[in-house]
Amino acid sequence: MQFSTSTLLSLGTVVSTLVGSVYATNVVICEHRDFGGACLNITPKVNECINLSSWWNDKLSSYKVQDGSCDFFRHANCVEHLWNADNRDDAAVGGPLGLGDHNDAVSSIRCPRSCCNSAYYAVCAFGCSTKCRADQGCQMRCAQDCCPEGVRCQ
Repeated sequence: MQFSTSTLLSLGTVVSTLVGSVYATNVVICEHRDFGGACLNITPKVNECINLSSWWNDKLSSYKVQDGSCDFFRHANCVEHLWNADNRDDAAVGGPLGLGDHNDAVSSIRCPRSCCNSAYYAVCAFGCSTKCRADQGCQMRCAQDCCPEGVRCQ
């Protein structure tokens, strides 16, 4: 099966709309353990320090970092580093009982790098490699074109 260039470009536009930017870290923070209570979805720019609002200050008990790496800080303006999360989540910050030092302690977040959005990469690479057939060089170029910086999320 072969696709025309215009079909692949149209598919790429649809995919970008559906799954977002190639490089977009997404952070979900929740008020209670196990992603309970109020939750907030944040899409920070790379290396931007996000100060949590007064309502969210010192309330984070669970989080999920998708397609990137983020640092969590005890104070506003990204002061006093607590921990780093590379494309992972934690349903109980501070351990199962929430008694650890980091539960309800976060005031700011910074995501110094992101990685290729997994959903975008999967669709982009499939669409690109479909036109390659068995040409290994073409397939390698597809991987580079779909993830230019070469850092794919696991």
